[in-house]
Amino acid sequence: MKAVFSGVGRMARGQAWVIGPSWWQQCLPFLAVWLACSAAFSACMVPRWAAKQFGHVEFDQVLFTLWDSHGAWVGADQRTVRAFVRVCLVNPSLLAFLTLLGVTWWRPRLRRHVLVLAWLLAAISVVRDFDVPKYLVAQFGSDQFASEYVDPATVVIHAPQVKPNLLLIYVESLEKTYGNKDIFGADLLATLRPFEVNGFQFAQIKQTPGTGWTIAGVISSQCGIPLKILGLWDANSQDRAFPSFLPNATCLGDVLASNGYLNVFLNGPDLQFSGMGKFMQSHGYHEVLGKQEWLARGVSPDDVHDWGVADDQLLRQAQHKLDDLMQQSQPFNLTLLTIDTHGPDGFENRSCGPSHGFNGFGGVVRCSVTAVSRLLQHIEDRGWQSRIKVVILGDHLAMKNPVAAQLAKVSERSPYNLFYPADRPGQINQRMAYFDFYPTILSFMGFQLEGEKLGLGRNALHPSGVDEPQRWEKLEGMLHPSTRYAKLWGEQ
Repeated sequence: MKAVFSGVGRMARGQAWVIGPSWWQQCLPFLAVWLACSAAFSACMVPRWAAKQFGHVEFDQVLFTLWDSHGAWVGADQRTVRAFVRVCLVNPSLLAFLTLLGVTWWRPRLRRHVLVLAWLLAAISVVRDFDVPKYLVAQFGSDQFASEYVDPATVVIHAPQVKPNLLLIYVESLEKTYGNKDIFGADLLATLRPFEVNGFQFAQIKQTPGTGWTIAGVISSQCGIPLKILGLWDANSQDRAFPSFLPNATCLGDVLASNGYLNVFLNGPDLQFSGMGKFMQSHGYHEVLGKQEWLARGVSPDDVHDWGVADDQLLRQAQHKLDDLMQQSQPFNLTLLTIDTHGPDGFENRSCGPSHGFNGFGGVVRCSVTAVSRLLQHIEDRGWQSRIKVVILGDHLAMKNPVAAQLAKVSERSPYNLFYPADRPGQINQRMAYFDFYPTILSFMGFQLEGEKLGLGRNALHPSGVDEPQRWEKLEGMLHPSTRYAKLWGEQ
């Protein structure tokens, strides 16, 4: 490295800098240390960046993102991707270069110490902020999954004589707290209230491990199982080993397809993101559309933001699809997934925004909920309530967003849920897990389940109920290693 500084000095004096083999020989060790130090500085920044973007992130979610690294880059909000590149790659590399340059000028022998210190800080940051000890302890836990799991393929399910249609709407990060006037100054869920009068809700949905982000919430509510990778060392090979998503699991789409239903999935984001498209195609969905498919079908780019198709446009397309499906004799399941309320900032669409009276992130929530309400009103206007069952579900608790501090004021937060219409409207005062939606949705549609259990889920409409203290303790251990769970991915 002294040769580099000597060369700089020669250039300053107007002399030629002769680059020879000795220059490269002295430069390569510096470059190697710089790359290693840059990686360490990046590792230090990733947990802090993730916390700022998404709030607290569990280590199993980090591993799933690594497993789905292609989908994470292709389908994610490009603002988030650019922020990651800047904060976690470019800035740490520059900082590492300047640090090593200064150390090399002052005391070259200290470069090794800087590298060791950088990796020590990186290890502390990752282990502390991603709850790595909690994950590692879980790897030595007993197989709780095998003892609780009921294979849906072995359960006798009786379809009703007249099969109702299903409209299943996952609303990104929607939770009941948004209706708290004391916190937000207004009821952000107001447009859904008229429909709640003719539906029922469960008092609380408990978010257990392996259910706390979008794809995990969808899988747990449709398959009755948590989402996890098979192990720490399998994170990057699991996707390549299994071209289909949980091929040996029997999920909601599979049950409905086997009973003659046409399953349609309309996604706001890109289908590649988090493997959502692969999951739906692997489990009975016949038509699957996402961001790229919408653009190919002529949706205006003005109605598409970095995360995906804006909610008002998605719900408008859903209304057209619903009109078409209702003209057919075949029963159907139309599943939607919105995106506008995704953190960290949310997205305004053309039908909302300050000019339309929707201000800030609260306005984004009201706008998304209003779009959903319009679809429900369309069903009422057409008089279809007797022919279709509607389930609205927040896919998980809200993560980091502009109103996270207000949400945190509530100790018992719960994702939003609504079953509409219902013979006995009102609130059912019990807790349920995301797993319970699988058998409960089928029961709501009139299906009869022998044993009232599917996967880890229990039928919350059955008198036996689901709210048992010992059950919640067991559900906390569902991320322990499990050979039974591995078989759902096709492992022998």
